[in-house]
Amino acid sequence: MKKLLPLIFLLSLSCNIEQNIEIQWAEGFPQDFTTHNKIIMVDFYGKPCTPCERMFKETFSVKDVIQFCEKNFDCYKLMAWANENKNYQIKNRVYEVPTNIFFNKEGEEIERLTGFIQPEKFYKELIRIYQGKNTYLILKNNLKEDPNNQEIIYELAIREARIGRKGDKESQKLWKRLANVSEPATYKHDYALLNYYTGILWKNENPDSLIQLMEKIKDFDFNVDGYKTVVDYYRSKDNNELEIKYYKKYSDLVYDKKSVDEKFLKFLNGYALRMSEFNINIPDALEKIDFVVSNLPDSFSNYEKAEILYSKAEILIKSDQNNEALELIKQCLKLLPDNEYLIEKKNGLEKIVP
Repeated sequence: MKKLLPLIFLLSLSCNIEQNIEIQWAEGFPQDFTTHNKIIMVDFYGKPCTPCERMFKETFSVKDVIQFCEKNFDCYKLMAWANENKNYQIKNRVYEVPTNIFFNKEGEEIERLTGFIQPEKFYKELIRIYQGKNTYLILKNNLKEDPNNQEIIYELAIREARIGRKGDKESQKLWKRLANVSEPATYKHDYALLNYYTGILWKNENPDSLIQLMEKIKDFDFNVDGYKTVVDYYRSKDNNELEIKYYKKYSDLVYDKKSVDEKFLKFLNGYALRMSEFNINIPDALEKIDFVVSNLPDSFSNYEKAEILYSKAEILIKSDQNNEALELIKQCLKLLPDNEYLIEKKNGLEKIVP
């Protein structure tokens, strides 16, 4: 449901939005880290960018966050996608906004936080970073001292994968290293290979190695990320036949387990919505999305719940069950009352429903 807009949540931080003070931002990127006596925070933002706007309106405007930043950080903000800032964006591997990167006076990255973060969580993260607890930089330094430590390689590889994207060379080097130092047929060895092969796909190599690995392991929990990668690969190649084939195959494996784990429910939802777009496997998609709807976790946001209900509505429309679809769209609007796309969809259905 690409056109749904995220909700604006109410703040629950104990302190109120501060109207009279604000973070003193410097524009641009720091040119000389050594002149700073504080940790440097650079906020890479974009326009238009709803999560960026929310960070400034809902998180950077809270008194505790403002006071902690002013006391402990030198704060910069940089328009990530501006042509004059492209070198900073590429060098720092900023692929989404907002991204807040924290540097020491040597110019080393200490940690980064991405996406919109509620003020309570952001405040706790600021404290953790200031205190130097379990940061990206600490992991990198620990690995230099103990280069074959599997736990450190594993944790750092996960961090690098979050920083970059699938196939990012830094995470790929670490997954390969972990595969080399771990015992064959162990979880860490296979998990490292899974992530390594997953990364390779984003470099336009075929998915055979990943598929063979998953067939060999046959571990449901382990393989779900791989399932999605294979499907995404064929989608990126516009190979609809193989995308549908593997989406159906892997969704069957997920569905047969009847797991209510969030990522498995999201995988089934993705399958159902994609089948509605192709107008294929509709009865199967309806059965699977029914399972998802019946097991919606309370932890899902209103947006996530509406997205799943919308998927079922789309499938019902393909099945000529417009009355039921309209009722689901109305449920979506109770969750996202101001969403223009849903309002338009509801109005359209009301014209054809008796």
